[in-house]
Amino acid sequence: MRRLLAVIGALGMVAAALAARQAIEGDEEADTGDEQIVVVCDADLARACDALEGVEVRREDSAVTSAAIDGGDLDDVDAWVTSAAWLEVTESRAERSIGEAVVLAGSPVVLAADAVRADALQALCGGTAA
Repeated sequence: MRRLLAVIGALGMVAAALAARQAIEGDEEADTGDEQIVVVCDADLARACDALEGVEVRREDSAVTSAAIDGGDLDDVDAWVTSAAWLEVTESRAERSIGEAVVLAGSPVVLAADAVRADALQALCGGTAA
């Protein structure tokens, strides 16, 4: 439930940021009617992204989006909804900076393990398990 709420909160913040961007850019783009806000969502988050209204949502694996950013082929995208891990991978690969990222939501990491290996994994995590 927490993860769902975090994703919904993130999508609301993306929508607000996109609306603010559109307002800041002025009326000249609004007059053309051709400008569509494009959000690329990782396939795992795409269902939640579909709740965004008034934007074009593209479902795409983060590996594909990361490669497109690295190749300079993603100029028509306004926002990318993905994990922090993919952001770090992309930033490390790209020749130019991808800009400042804003964390919109977060969720705890969950690890499921075979009972036989659980003790060893718990030791790696400082001896705590929930």
